[in-house]
Amino acid sequence: MSVKTEVTNTIAAFFVVLGCILLSALLSVLTEIPSLFILAALLGIVWFKDKGHRQRALALWRETSTAKKFWVGFAALLVYGMISSAFQEPPQLTAEQAHVQRIEQHFSKWDGSHEGLTPIIKASMHNPESYEHVKTTYVDGGETLQVTTAFRGTNAFGAVVTQSAYAVVDLNGNVLSHSLQ
Repeated sequence: MSVKTEVTNTIAAFFVVLGCILLSALLSVLTEIPSLFILAALLGIVWFKDKGHRQRALALWRETSTAKKFWVGFAALLVYGMISSAFQEPPQLTAEQAHVQRIEQHFSKWDGSHEGLTPIIKASMHNPESYEHVKTTYVDGGETLQVTTAFRGTNAFGAVVTQSAYAVVDLNGNVLSHSLQ
């Protein structure tokens, strides 16, 4: 078998598998059957449908190097993963999970500070550039949160002091009231 024929057959086999993957992902979305089962069924149908096709595929498989088999398989699995993940629906959140997610979106992923309270704290400091977040905690009150933030900064004499800020915030991140101590 010539190199050109081998490459053509490998590409054709790849596109047959790719077509099965696409069809299995689509059918999985429509029927809610796991796409791996549908993919196996489609490949089985393609494989056993035509005896001549099966014999040509087996001959090609025996002649193909292990490295080519690996990369074709890897590419097929990669495409399958990308397609099947694109068609999956995100998991539904419970009411409690949605509430926690709504709260946590107003806190910094970097240091945990509340994004609405930090500018208020800095505006009240003698030297806002010296602001250093220490820790933020909150207590969930249902419709509001009681947020406590510990922070460091320099005072009028240049000494580093640790202070706390207390705030009541709504679930949209708006600071309703605050005090510094």
